Amino acid sequence: MANASVGRFLCEKGRWCAATTPDGITLVTVEDIRYIGPACDAALLVIAPTARYDDCRSGTLLISGKTLRRTGALEIFFHASPDDMAWTAKAAMAGLNRPWAHQRFYDWRNGTFDEAIPRKIAMLIERPDLLPFKPDTSPAGDTLLNEGIDDDPFATLPYNAEQ
Repeated sequence: MANASVGRFLCEKGRWCAATTPDGITLVTVEDIRYIGPACDAALLVIAPTARYDDCRSGTLLISGKTLRRTGALEIFFHASPDDMAWTAKAAMAGLNRPWAHQRFYDWRNGTFDEAIPRKIAMLIERPDLLPFKPDTSPAGDTLLNEGIDDDPFATLPYNAEQ
């Protein structure tokens, strides 16, 4: 993984693929779940569709299959920064709970529908309204902006005819 060349993927078939952007950001996709730990240690972005958790212990941004089911495809903009808090993204489906796509939120392990998106991903796609809680905007709390967020998270979506 550490030998990933700029602009090209280096792959171990059935295990992982790694690449480095021209800005020096290493990203790894993981097929074999046993490589998630080393991938989290070696990269700034890990995409692991088989991961059963939403975060790397190292703090590396992890995009799991569960996250992708909730957001759809993600277009990530690194903005030439290795700091994932400076990155932004566009999500194909985040916040768009359509009847024909509701099954994306079903967790067969516990038989419930869960629409929560991991905090780091919600902030990446600049949709704090998709967090499972509203950010604390008090001076002593989290400094997230809560402007434009009301009790209806779907009120600001582009398909809302009233907007």
